Amino acid sequence: MSKWSFEELVNMDELKAMSESLSKVIDLPVTVLDPDCNIILAVGWQDICLRFHRENPETARRCRISDEYVKKQLRVGEFITYKCMNNMWESAIPIIIEDQHLATVSIGQFFFEDEVVDLEFYRKQANVFGFDKEQYIAAFKKVPVHPKEKIIDIMEYYKAFVSTL
Repeated sequence: MSKWSFEELVNMDELKAMSESLSKVIDLPVTVLDPDCNIILAVGWQDICLRFHRENPETARRCRISDEYVKKQLRVGEFITYKCMNNMWESAIPIIIEDQHLATVSIGQFFFEDEVVDLEFYRKQANVFGFDKEQYIAAFKKVPVHPKEKIIDIMEYYKAFVSTL
């Protein structure tokens, strides 16, 4: 049994306001998950996630599997960057206070600017899951693209933020 929950220790309204501002500046969604991979804060999310991946039972299952994978990979003071099962990148770092994993903060979904993104994967996925192809591809085209160095810099910020907590 946990001593505390993240929401007991952090002013969630302030964290949401900070995350909304940061999300705009970095052009990336910011999410905080509890230790059971439930979303406790989500700002700046992409249409491809909100309207498609998290709404369809099978792609939402993929999201949950990806969240669980991340949870198993997390180490104190370290972040990971990984490609989710819906073929987009995300970076995450645990928030651990007094040896208790209270939450995980992540940024994403995004693509790296030096990668060749497989548009055909998304066309096929639209067919397989019955997504409106035009709307789905339009949502795909809005996913931010960033250099790896920017993602590393952002996660170094989060590493310091988590350490401060």
